[in-house]
Amino acid sequence: MRLLVAIASRYGMDMHHCDVKTAFLNGVSKEELYMIQPPGYSETLPGSKKKSKFVYKLNKLLYGLKQAPQVWNETINKVLKTKGFVPCINEPCLFMKGSSRSLFLLGLYVDDILVASCDMEQIVETKKCLSDAFRTKDLGRVKKFLGINFDVQSTYTKIHLSDYINSLLRDYGFESVGRYTTPATQDNLDVEQSDGEDECDESEYRSLVGKLLYAANTVRFDIGFAVLKLSRYLISPKYKHLVAAQRVLRYLKGTVDAGLVYSRGDPVDLLCFSDAGCNLNTEPGSRSRTGSIICYGGSPIGWKSKLQTMVSLSTVNAELLALCYTVAESVWVINLLDAILQTKVALEKSFF
Repeated sequence: MRLLVAIASRYGMDMHHCDVKTAFLNGVSKEELYMIQPPGYSETLPGSKKKSKFVYKLNKLLYGLKQAPQVWNETINKVLKTKGFVPCINEPCLFMKGSSRSLFLLGLYVDDILVASCDMEQIVETKKCLSDAFRTKDLGRVKKFLGINFDVQSTYTKIHLSDYINSLLRDYGFESVGRYTTPATQDNLDVEQSDGEDECDESEYRSLVGKLLYAANTVRFDIGFAVLKLSRYLISPKYKHLVAAQRVLRYLKGTVDAGLVYSRGDPVDLLCFSDAGCNLNTEPGSRSRTGSIICYGGSPIGWKSKLQTMVSLSTVNAELLALCYTVAESVWVINLLDAILQTKVALEKSFF
């Protein structure tokens, strides 16, 4: 999604948002499926007062069936292909049609659709085709997509999570608490588990960390390292872990409007950053940590903070493993951009 937004912003495309209502019900099963009467619903035989244990044969797929997501994806893929859209080889949920100035992009995330084009007539026509095939809700020019706020201007597009963060602050009663200028300190990050400490509510801790993970994975990469550290303690978390997670939330309060800004007319080439921390005494199993950021259109489109899969023998070894990961990800992005833009994209610089 971020790459689509970066491309649309760079070429000054209009972006519109559509939502397919009850998407999974559009799929038709390829096999015979049966279900018993659901709780709260009972049907009896005509003239009988005795409850009957009917078994129903499904004509449509329902939410909760394992086949439903796959069949829905196949259904909408078929519709889009009949309209001339081609899925990208490297990213099957990103569709394209045309080239150069007539380029039309469509991003699909389950039942949410983001379309981008410089041709407004093409956007209107595509939305009509979708509404003819499915029950859709036309949300117009994109303002919010997957909980992410969009601020679209003539020279840039900014995506941020201000509504999402404010909702978290209300849910956890943090509207009037103080703010932090950093998501964590070294003491916060060294929150190893130990016996004899006060435990916190597991469900509350897991819920908070999960919501912070969503923010870290979509826009707020600046909290990624801290949140991944906290994710290690989802089983039997202690009170100090909850305090550390709450600190991240208080940091977000002080940076509510921070986001990613993709500029129009920025250079086509990628800018990548790679780093590694060879902390043999602090990471589990003496493994080092990889940090990677890939930028396009003036802001990051991908990032990762993860433990390396093997033990590094030196700082050079750790740095090279991190660089190898970053270059591999960059090649995937370059191939995707080449397919979409039909122009050669280069890796401008890589810092490590």
